[in-house]
Amino acid sequence: MSVPPRSLPARLLWIVMVLLVLAALVASAALFVDYLKPAPVFCEEGGGCGAVKQTMFAHVYGVPTPAIGLFGMAIIGLSLLSAASWAPAVTLLVSSFGALVAAYLVSVQARMGVYCVYCMTFDTVMVLLPFLAAIRLRIASKLDIMPLFGSRVGAGALLVLGALAPALVGHFRKPHVPDAILKEMEATPTGKVTIVDFVDFQCPYCRMMHATLSPLIARDHDRVRVVRKNMPLTRIHIHADIAARAEVCGEKLSGNGPADSHEAMPGATAAPGPPADALVERLFSMPEDELVQENIVTAAKEVGLDAAAFTSCLTDATTDARLAEDAAAFKSVGGRGLPLLYIGAHRVEGAQDGPAVDTALRQAEATR
Repeated sequence: MSVPPRSLPARLLWIVMVLLVLAALVASAALFVDYLKPAPVFCEEGGGCGAVKQTMFAHVYGVPTPAIGLFGMAIIGLSLLSAASWAPAVTLLVSSFGALVAAYLVSVQARMGVYCVYCMTFDTVMVLLPFLAAIRLRIASKLDIMPLFGSRVGAGALLVLGALAPALVGHFRKPHVPDAILKEMEATPTGKVTIVDFVDFQCPYCRMMHATLSPLIARDHDRVRVVRKNMPLTRIHIHADIAARAEVCGEKLSGNGPADSHEAMPGATAAPGPPADALVERLFSMPEDELVQENIVTAAKEVGLDAAAFTSCLTDATTDARLAEDAAAFKSVGGRGLPLLYIGAHRVEGAQDGPAVDTALRQAEATR
């Protein structure tokens, strides 16, 4: 039986809405996969998706926001497939509420100055759907707006595939790990987890993160390798540069470095490691306004480093090169702010609480 001419626009509208729902399902499913994975599979490392993931809007009472989006879009999809007379009203009701939330989340991204492409895809679809649903509801009383049963079954199968495809891809596709992090992971002895910590010793949030991370490192000291990369934010922290130089020199004079490839300076102590670690603790615990060269040299001497060699190292060309190398690594991983660390392949941004960091560490240990 031929389709009545007047109903053809309505059915074309239905097809457009199904395709939009499909796009939103794929986007939200991809985001959900990345929220569950220790490292992103779909999102660009250090991109807008990662920035949004670190905000309070990433979870609602502990539930990942993409999971809520998937659920809401699934309801809209089911209402589009239903032949019930009330289905178009459900589509309009759910999509209208979702559009309000989506518009707000877009405004949040605008205020942050970053945009998550998957978030924007979902939010754009959600904002468009109420307008299309309103048109569909208006003509529902006049026209037969539903396609044939076979078309609805095919559309339903397509929507299910769209929701499941990212999960299948995420299962088989390895998460992307930046080269700078991968290099450190490859240098780590087998069986140990690599922790790469980008730090600014004057940054209050870095100090908070260090206080959270230190007891976990102490607990698992035989199962982790810690690599510190200095990123002194000198525009806002006037003492950050000298503290960063001190950390580099502590490593050099202790005979160890991030990749164990930096040559020890003349005057290095016989036992590598402990003096550098002790100096790091002193740098983090020292009052910010006391992070000056005189106090730092005194602290270096107190932890067992040679004061003359340490002072010379602070202005050495190799120290400048190391800081430039660390800054390049920060840029290469898409760093935008501190704290920033990698626990294995898991990227952790911002000051996180103990349970969140502990979970990331245990996951990395389980997969090492």
